[in-house]
Amino acid sequence: MKYTLSTILFITTLTLFQMRLCAIETPSSEEDRKWQMINDLKVIKHHYEVSYAPLAWKKSYWNWDIDIAYKEAKKKILSTPSITSKQFHQILRTFVNSMKDYHVDISFYSTETSSLPFGVKGVNGRYFVSWIDHLRLPTSHFRISVGDELLSFDGEPIAAIIERIKNEGGKFANPDTDNALAEVRLTRRKGSSGDIVPKGALLATFQSAKNQKKSTYQLRWSHQPEHIYNRSDVSPSIDLLDAFFPKQQNLSQPMDFIHAKVGEIQMMNPLLKSEMGSTDRGLGARKSFVPVLGEIVWNFNENPDFSEELYEGGGIIDWVAYIYQHANGKQIGYIRIPHFTGDEIDSAVFGKIVTYMDKRTDGLVIDQLHNFGGYVDFQYQLSSILVTDTPFRAPYHQIKITQKEVLDAYESLKILNLLEASSNAREWNHQRKGQFSEEDENQSSKEEEYSGELINHQWLLHVKAYFEFILEEWSAGRTLTNPTPILGVDRINGHPKYRYTKPILVLINEMDFSGADFFPAILKDNERATLFGNRTAGAGGYVYSFQFPNSHGIASCTYTASIAERANEKKIENIGVLPDIPYTLSVEDVQNNYQEYVNAVNQAVDSLYVIPKDVDAKPISLPDNQIE
Repeated sequence: MKYTLSTILFITTLTLFQMRLCAIETPSSEEDRKWQMINDLKVIKHHYEVSYAPLAWKKSYWNWDIDIAYKEAKKKILSTPSITSKQFHQILRTFVNSMKDYHVDISFYSTETSSLPFGVKGVNGRYFVSWIDHLRLPTSHFRISVGDELLSFDGEPIAAIIERIKNEGGKFANPDTDNALAEVRLTRRKGSSGDIVPKGALLATFQSAKNQKKSTYQLRWSHQPEHIYNRSDVSPSIDLLDAFFPKQQNLSQPMDFIHAKVGEIQMMNPLLKSEMGSTDRGLGARKSFVPVLGEIVWNFNENPDFSEELYEGGGIIDWVAYIYQHANGKQIGYIRIPHFTGDEIDSAVFGKIVTYMDKRTDGLVIDQLHNFGGYVDFQYQLSSILVTDTPFRAPYHQIKITQKEVLDAYESLKILNLLEASSNAREWNHQRKGQFSEEDENQSSKEEEYSGELINHQWLLHVKAYFEFILEEWSAGRTLTNPTPILGVDRINGHPKYRYTKPILVLINEMDFSGADFFPAILKDNERATLFGNRTAGAGGYVYSFQFPNSHGIASCTYTASIAERANEKKIENIGVLPDIPYTLSVEDVQNNYQEYVNAVNQAVDSLYVIPKDVDAKPISLPDNQIE
């Protein structure tokens, strides 16, 4: 084929123009990467604009603006040269942390972790060893004891490192909670949380609590390397079958469907839950830092016949409970609630323990220190066992709703209407009870034990009213509902079988989150318990999460889907729950097995019998915008 000169010139000109156009419209790989990151940031921002319940509250309480936070994050992305995925993760973490919400977090696909075999507790800017893993830090080689003061890492004061950790990943919502979380991260880092994960050796300097002698040891981080390297052409896998053909609900077991909906309402941050069991006396640990409060006269864990009978059907929580002799001559019960992710079996065991105590004690200490929260339903089950005469008033929530919540409510009502139509649930109850033989006493006792699985018609009506309310609010044009009780339960009735009626002291602190904010709030607002310790974290709603396809290793984001108010119409979010009897840990506590704390708890137990309920609690000094 022959071309004329004009044709060749035309083709050449067109080719040069197309190349120039591509140069204008196609950014460099660095620019392209940054704009992909900004697009991910936009997706996250949009999710919070649509679904984050406390959006207006954060504006009025903290003067926080999501648009300003977005612009700051975008500016940081654009101004960071040769930005890495890790740097992007930290920018995203700063963005979500700007909401000052302990439910709001972002997690990443990462296998990298590092840890040291001890933890610390801070008091007045000083940091003391609170636990040691002696398998990884044997006393034969390291003269380090609980209570020793940790002075520095590689010559840098620990206080400075803690401050840097807070600046990198803190929420700046509750100072005591931020300090406590930074103390955890001092010796435990995770790439999945967006941490810069150290590795190699360091020089750690300690000062003995016994003789004040300083010792320096070389320690090495226990490091797990990263195996997930983020590349621009890799994104999380998606199940296309689920995306285009959602699974249908199994209507043959309607109660399973309803219980699944109830189980979705969680008051806990999954990232905090993931810490459960990772450290001794840490978040969700079976035992807290509190030593035995007195001479034990009965120990649940040393009565195998009693405990084995209760745990025959399973259970999640390994309860720690005992009765001790108080110095005033009274016998006082103690029970530890490590978290609220238990089931009906756990609530039955709790009920049997405290009912046993009710006949043998003059008061009860409930230890819920370092509790990350859990399920709303389980909180209410335990609360019902502590009701005396009048049902407890439950908190109300404003709920952020979208078409998803409306469809869920519609589908749930279809199931609930089927159940209600079946002779007010008598038929379903009969079918459930028919699973057991009435002639067999053992089976009969099992039926009583699992009676929570039978249909409670009143509960069914509460849940139905709740879903009807969601539809009504959407029809009224509201995307943030008026205040309403979760699952329609505005009053928590007393348990039909188990009950504790004596005075109660609840131990709380800054590491009590979400459900562990709500449980003491319910007891306090209904004048059922006295609270001892430090202000709770202030995570005031229930939690949902979302995911989206991306190429930067973003696994999921969590958000607060409701914002709650207590019976006194005060918010829990950012404010937390204040103790009636404040207590701040001292150096003497962390160096001498918390004996001053024990003495203060027992003094507080004494006060249960001498202070009238209408006496005002000792005030706590807080910033003006944090007064309860």
